[in-house]
Amino acid sequence: MKGAQELLAAKRSGELAELSKLFEETRRILLEHHRELAVVLMRGEKRFAISIDLVEAVERISEENIKPMSPVLAERGNRHQWRIGKRSKTNQPILLLDEDFLYSSGAAN
Repeated sequence: MKGAQELLAAKRSGELAELSKLFEETRRILLEHHRELAVVLMRGEKRFAISIDLVEAVERISEENIKPMSPVLAERGNRHQWRIGKRSKTNQPILLLDEDFLYSSGAAN
């Protein structure tokens, strides 16, 4: 038991201490380099900003990959025509917000 405690104590002051410092430094670097981007959208006199903290990709979605939202998923009485797009490479679904929704009083206050 004493040998295990001595080995653990040696590792705490050696490799484990170094790893702990490296993890803390990595955390600090990530926090320093994290950037948030604000995109300002304008239509006539209406404008608002969307805060973006991660851009995964910028890509075109072809019309054949855009479908109306399923009635099961769509909210009844929803006046906005949200649609579902699919990314061409991964087939991942994406919610496409209607431009009118973005500029409506409910979204842009």
